[in-house]
Amino acid sequence: MNPVALLTGIGSIVGAARSVTGALTKPHTKAADPASETFAAHLDEAIKRFMQSRDADKNGALSLAEMGGDKKTFAKLDVNGDGQLSAQELRALFATSQQPPAGAGSAPA
Repeated sequence: MNPVALLTGIGSIVGAARSVTGALTKPHTKAADPASETFAAHLDEAIKRFMQSRDADKNGALSLAEMGGDKKTFAKLDVNGDGQLSAQELRALFATSQQPPAGAGSAPA
């Protein structure tokens, strides 16, 4: 399934992608070893924060109402068909590329 096609089908996912991209491009304030920070770790953290901001019932997953958008696209994202989007299902949108977008990442050392 093409992640770009999914992003165009659901308005809130476009917002989610922008949130994730924004989180990935913001400089980090914690002093850490830049070599140990990976794109995957940044992506996981951004998805975690996104989910926490929308998970109204605090069950660790997003319902259609919490996520927003249309049922058809939500159903495509809901790989296991349980009516909830997990962090793993959202992360799958970005699984086609493990490379950060242009301009993303930590500041040069």
